[in-house]
Amino acid sequence: MQINIQSFGDIITNSSSEVYCLYDWDGMEQIENAIKNIVKAINPEINIDEHLEFSLVPDDYDYWEEDDDGNEISYQEFYNQEFGKYCERNQNNEDILLNFPDWYRSFIQEHSFDDSGIPNFKLNILPKSELGETLAKQIESILYAFAYKEIYT
Repeated sequence: MQINIQSFGDIITNSSSEVYCLYDWDGMEQIENAIKNIVKAINPEINIDEHLEFSLVPDDYDYWEEDDDGNEISYQEFYNQEFGKYCERNQNNEDILLNFPDWYRSFIQEHSFDDSGIPNFKLNILPKSELGETLAKQIESILYAFAYKEIYT
C-alpha cells in the first residue's frame, strides 16, 4: 500500500488536529537559539545578546492556583508567594542572587501549565538597542501570528 503524503500534518491528523506550544524553559531556549542562528546567517557580525534579552515571565492573566491553605489565588499571587518562600530560605541577598536562576528555572519547569493545560508563562523579548527594537517586533509578529483556538470535530 502506498500513501501519498502532502505534508507532515497528513501523517499525524485524523478527525482532529492539535497545535502544541512550547511555554517551558526548553521551549524558550529553542526559540532563542533559532533566532540567534537566523540573525547569524543573515549577518554574522551581529551579536544578538547586545540587542535582545529573552526571558519567561509569569503571564498577567488570572489563572488560578491554590495556596497552602487551599484558597484560590491568581497565578501571579502564587508566583509571588513562592518567590517569598524562596527568599526566606536564602537568608542574604548574595544567596538570593546566586541561587535565583536555578530556582526560577525549576519553578518554571514545574509550573509551566495550569490544570487545564493553559500556559502560566509567556516569552518576553526585551530590546536593548534600536536594532533590538526592530528585531523584537518582527520576532513577535512571527511567534504570535496564529491565534490559538480549540476546535472539536
